[in-house]
Amino acid sequence: MQKAINKNINLVIKNSLSICIAVFSAIALPQLFHAFGLYTGMGDKFGQMFLPMYLPVLILAFKSNSLSGVIAGILSPIISFSLSGMPTAAMMPFIIVELAAFGIFAGLLANKELNIFLKIVRILLKLKTYYCPLKY
Repeated sequence: MQKAINKNINLVIKNSLSICIAVFSAIALPQLFHAFGLYTGMGDKFGQMFLPMYLPVLILAFKSNSLSGVIAGILSPIISFSLSGMPTAAMMPFIIVELAAFGIFAGLLANKELNIFLKIVRILLKLKTYYCPLKY
């Protein structure tokens, strides 16, 4: 009984730390892309072009589970907005839904026998096909 409890506690701690790392990465990565764009003279278009916030959420959901991906997908834009003002308040609901959906789909495809690149392409195509018409 005690071993099962310790195993569950270790799993919760591991998932919590993984979520924190993914959220931190999802906040820091866009800042790095924007800084690189300013450094190279592209302005903030570099960060807008690549939209790197979803990458840590995808990686977390692939390595952990859908729930962790959804939690990171919801928390990342909220914390990023409170710290940096990005993404804008008007885009927040759309980005939260999009990142949470990335977490769900990545977690569901995690156990499929596909190349990681094909999994990411499949997720992007599904989300952009179904979600973009709602967004615009």
